[in-house]
Amino acid sequence: MRVVPLPNGMPCYVTPEVRRGTEQIEFGVFAGSLFVAPGVAELAAYTLLKSTDPTRSKRSLEQRIHQLGGSVEVRVGLTTTWFDIRVLGGRAQQALTALRESLENVTTSRTQITRMRDELVAERTAQVVADPVAAAARVLLQAEQSTSAHLNALLDLDPNSVVQFHSRLYRPGRTLLSIRTPRRAEQVLATVSQGDQAFGRWAPPPPLPGQSALVPRQFEPGLYWSEDVEQRGSTSCAIVLRLPDATQPTAAEWLVLHACLTLDGVGGRLEQLQDEAGLSHLQWDARFERTPDVQALVMTTKARPAEIVKVWQLLQRARQSLVAVPPSRSELQLALKRATLNAGLAELTATDSTFLACSWPMTIAPPLSVRAPRALVCTALPS
Repeated sequence: MRVVPLPNGMPCYVTPEVRRGTEQIEFGVFAGSLFVAPGVAELAAYTLLKSTDPTRSKRSLEQRIHQLGGSVEVRVGLTTTWFDIRVLGGRAQQALTALRESLENVTTSRTQITRMRDELVAERTAQVVADPVAAAARVLLQAEQSTSAHLNALLDLDPNSVVQFHSRLYRPGRTLLSIRTPRRAEQVLATVSQGDQAFGRWAPPPPLPGQSALVPRQFEPGLYWSEDVEQRGSTSCAIVLRLPDATQPTAAEWLVLHACLTLDGVGGRLEQLQDEAGLSHLQWDARFERTPDVQALVMTTKARPAEIVKVWQLLQRARQSLVAVPPSRSELQLALKRATLNAGLAELTATDSTFLACSWPMTIAPPLSVRAPRALVCTALPS
């Protein structure tokens, strides 16, 4: 990887790509869901992605990338927002042009922003209806209070807050560019630096006055209930366990203790206590959820509400047992194998890690309000 500052002060990371068929552009902004108010960062990113100007025949960033035969994905984390653009080989310059022009022409129209806000709420509502537990887990990782609180926060947003967010935070000094390409680094850097229309010459007007402050929130383990609007009649339970970034010095101990607590639902201290309590019929499905800043193991099962409360109590007992009775040699051997696997899954990308190196330490998410017991998310950190 080669790192070079662009003329506008933005760092540019160029990474060789062995495959010659595709090129990848990642545009990162040091602004995420902990900034200003819930939902602003998400709507700001959505607005950049979807902004159009029919009077000047300007298509949105999403439309222009799709026209190039590529794709664009937006990922909003606690302190960062990423636009991941992938195009066919040789089209990176056109994608960068589309990105710069979208940054320079993001809409300030209250009507357009309101319409896009309603579209975003409709998309997020559909996700909650499709899988309420997964949706609840995702908003926890975004430091939101609940799925309903998240949707209400989006609906309450004033379009002017999005305009201010873009003006103050989407600036060269708070952003970075990462390019993965089979082309030589010298060619790429010349493309992004030379000429008035080069991406490295992007220079937005002075920011609007005022601050877009970071709002600290604290993550507290607990029971979180999320209503299933379709009233399926069964209760889904999920245990959401945050994983450390595997590149951090203390990650090894955390990952091993995490595996001793639960071998992803198949044989840790939690499962042993679960068998002793007569809950061996509860079978866990494990998957990983991640944002640019946070990774988590999400284990889900179906159970009766009373059983779910017992599971939460057993989880606390399992955590305490690791302090009272240290893991045995056989436990550590099994845990080390699982921890090694999870370490690969928990490792942030190179660009994520580089960008987070300059960000501030955060804690996340207050407890959610209690709602009808249809779908449950239990969130906890290993002791």
